[in-house]
Amino acid sequence: MEESPDLDRFYRESSAVANLLVVAVQDTEEDVTDFLQSNGYQFPVMLDPDGQLAIDYRVQGVPTLVVIDSQGEISRTLVGVKPTAEDLVTLAQEAG
Repeated sequence: MEESPDLDRFYRESSAVANLLVVAVQDTEEDVTDFLQSNGYQFPVMLDPDGQLAIDYRVQGVPTLVVIDSQGEISRTLVGVKPTAEDLVTLAQEAG
């Protein structure tokens, strides 16, 4: 995931302002753990081994970024976007 450094930077610098949760679709826990540890990433990852979460959120491509506002509603869905940490800050601010 080429966007991982930016995701990690956003998580480290903005976790007091917004939550970040990366979903690993059809990956194993071992693969995800190895990836995070070998790169020193700290962002949280939720496993979606059967792809049900991707179905629930109508994911049509990878990567997909789902921005959820402070009321728990989806405010934006971006497919194929590899956001920078700055992009994520802007999206979080817009979502409130």
